[in-house]
Amino acid sequence: MKPFKSVVLATWLVERLTFGPIKDAMVGDLLEEFERGGSVRWYWRQVLAAIAVGAGRAAKECVPPLMFAAGWSMLYPAWRFLFRGGWAHAVPHTWPGAAWPWSAMLELSYGMAPAVTFVWVGLLAYMLARGDVLYQLSGHRVVRSLSASLTVLLTATVWTLEHLKHHNVDLAWVRREEFYSVFRVPVVGAVISVPLAVSLLAALLSTLPGAPPRVGRRWQLGRGRALPRTMRAGQTLCLMLSVGMPAAAHAVQTASPAASPARLEFEQWLAAFDGNDREAYRQFIEKNFSSGAGRPDQDWRVRENTGGFDVKKVTEESPTKITVLMKERNSDMFGQVMLEVEAAEPHHIVRMDMRPMGHPPEFAIEHLSEAELIAGLRKQMDEKAAQGQFAGAVLVAKDGKPVFEQGYGLADREDHIPNTLKTRFRNGSMNKMFTAVATLQLAQAGKLKLDAPVGKYLTDYPNKDVATKVTINQLLTHTGGTGDFFGPEFDQHQLELRTHADYVKLFGNRPPKFEPGSRFEYSNYGFLLLGNIIEKVTGESYYDYLRKHVYEPAGMTSTGSQPEDEKVADRSVGYTKIGTGELHPNTDTLPYRGTSAGGGYTTVGDLLAFANALETHKLLDAHYTELLTTGKVDTPGPGGARYAYGFEEMTVNGTKCVGHGGGAPGMNGELEMCGDYTVVALANLDPPAAMRVVEWVMFRLPQAK
Repeated sequence: MKPFKSVVLATWLVERLTFGPIKDAMVGDLLEEFERGGSVRWYWRQVLAAIAVGAGRAAKECVPPLMFAAGWSMLYPAWRFLFRGGWAHAVPHTWPGAAWPWSAMLELSYGMAPAVTFVWVGLLAYMLARGDVLYQLSGHRVVRSLSASLTVLLTATVWTLEHLKHHNVDLAWVRREEFYSVFRVPVVGAVISVPLAVSLLAALLSTLPGAPPRVGRRWQLGRGRALPRTMRAGQTLCLMLSVGMPAAAHAVQTASPAASPARLEFEQWLAAFDGNDREAYRQFIEKNFSSGAGRPDQDWRVRENTGGFDVKKVTEESPTKITVLMKERNSDMFGQVMLEVEAAEPHHIVRMDMRPMGHPPEFAIEHLSEAELIAGLRKQMDEKAAQGQFAGAVLVAKDGKPVFEQGYGLADREDHIPNTLKTRFRNGSMNKMFTAVATLQLAQAGKLKLDAPVGKYLTDYPNKDVATKVTINQLLTHTGGTGDFFGPEFDQHQLELRTHADYVKLFGNRPPKFEPGSRFEYSNYGFLLLGNIIEKVTGESYYDYLRKHVYEPAGMTSTGSQPEDEKVADRSVGYTKIGTGELHPNTDTLPYRGTSAGGGYTTVGDLLAFANALETHKLLDAHYTELLTTGKVDTPGPGGARYAYGFEEMTVNGTKCVGHGGGAPGMNGELEMCGDYTVVALANLDPPAAMRVVEWVMFRLPQAK
């Protein structure tokens, strides 16, 4: 509320002191409402009404020269564009991508205010020199025009700031936290205090007995014909303002301290990173990073996934170190970049760290209505598909029924087979949800205990520490220290690992990586052990048990984990860029078949059926469903998620969501159950193709009533 109160006060003072009692009643109402703490909309209606008369007067004399001034002021960025290397250098580094016109408008409106003050003071000096002192000021049309201009500029500045803030644009370069306290900012304080002090004094003097009449004489400029004194003065002074505005428009920046070496290196790095030239980025790394500090290939994969970054704010800065909050261009996700440089020239970059972050509350995303959400999603998906950022299928359901479902891109690029709602996509770790449901079904039936150790069911398990210390509960929550199985050993025996028992033979001698139960560490091998336990307890294969007790009861007719060498109808080909940088089939990365840890296939429709079956307790009763989906362990990720049993629980923009994703080269999927809505995306591309789609929807879901 503070910026609105400030601009209302400024507007009221300018109008009150320069236009006289003509609007006394309205201003009185405005002030009374202001003191009562009225609504923002009411403020703005009154502000706009208050400046209407003054803006009209200002337009008559000042708008044409100010239009010229706007064009004139763009000469500086135009020069930078032509001679300093394109748009990356044409505008201040904090102008964020496509939002730069708004930032330019802000800089113009903010920068013009000192110019108005300069002209105002010049007019005062002129009046003093003529001997008119201050009597003429209270009724001078130029003063009125400048007052109106100032009011418009202040209002436009705050309005533009609010617009940029709403669109999550970094405003640090205008020192926003001080600007909002309008009277504390030196430039704006001068703009307000000098003219208002002059106007106040003029208004007081004009009320004294014997005050001379106000403006009435005519004057002549050079050989031009005589014009009304105020009109000629208005045109001349507005022209002076126009010529002087380019410097004033950049006053905020020139007044700021010189950029630190760390900031300069960061700006150059970001320009290279946000570019489209991978080789140019590699060359930048070689030139600007100290030996061994750069990771061009890894960075470029991040660049392809994120689309580049927009700066939101600098959170920490010193001459040799800078930390910056940034937003991905392809998604709503935020990240933090820390860059450190050598103290001595040429200030090589010695360390850079990029890490994801949770969504900052100050950049909250507006909830949409269902109609707005679907329209926005449709547009989003059309754009992503056209740009090659997504190929797969997307489904959004409310109360268990689809409100949006569509396939995009190709399931098989060689044979030009499109993705449809019937396409089966490899789902990566999403199998863990099915494994957790099966485990809790056995617990609900009294066939296993969640606090029992692994060795109770795998009596011949090779490593005794795992057998005696790691519990079923810890396997389900990734707290058992059982580690992963992907790595050199897996690569060497990839096609030999055909059953869950084969994995135990290869990896069963490993001890726990840490004391079981002491912390969270994602463990594919832990869920692989759950598949073994399901087989031991039931006497069936993992695949048969899931088909009978999970897939069929839920109505999942297109889900399974058949071997890769078997032909499965409608199963898509996965495509990855990992390794070559160009899309190619992921065939060489696939295991023999999916397991209890992941690697099966499914459709978006089957995942909706699975979610509906959970919510209607077709798979587990109410108690065990809640046990399955309630978070138990904090995860190290940026979203504040808590891991449950094969599910993650998190709050996204105020909405509680439960689900799980999966990803590997050439495959990505995500299922999230968020109140009345279920969101599903499956892709036959590298992560985070599907995950970003689901996140976009989750952040904008209609608020629960």
